[in-house]
Amino acid sequence: MKKGTLSLEKVRYLVIDEADEMLNMGFIEQVEAIIQALPNNRVTMLFSATLPADIAMLSDKYMKAPEHVEIAATGLTTADITHEKVTVKDDSKMVALRDTLIVQNPESAIIFCRTQERVDETYDQLCRMGYPAEKIHGGLTQEDRFGVMNDF
Repeated sequence: MKKGTLSLEKVRYLVIDEADEMLNMGFIEQVEAIIQALPNNRVTMLFSATLPADIAMLSDKYMKAPEHVEIAATGLTTADITHEKVTVKDDSKMVALRDTLIVQNPESAIIFCRTQERVDETYDQLCRMGYPAEKIHGGLTQEDRFGVMNDF
């Protein structure tokens, strides 16, 4: 867009997915710049797991009569899930994770990381320790991500 090599005048649909995550990652200004560069006569769809005030303001500012659709949970999905929090220094995370896996010995687990790089590092270290692991992040193709989730 900045180079002027991308033609936007025929854009009729704008889909903003994971809007809350874009906000958390600090991309709100870039999203607004894209919106402002698009034709006014378009359909805009904004999807978000949560609706923080900044996202609500964005939808009100750039959408004509936005319609909010909320999908209610059909039941408690966390009844069999245990949540625990352990605070450790960054350089001790892998040791703490290994110790937790040894003590808890879970049949299955999902480990969340803040960045794709950390996902790759954690995956590599788990594999070196002999754990059957897979990784999933936005750098993988959608097909690969579906495969990982289906295998899980």
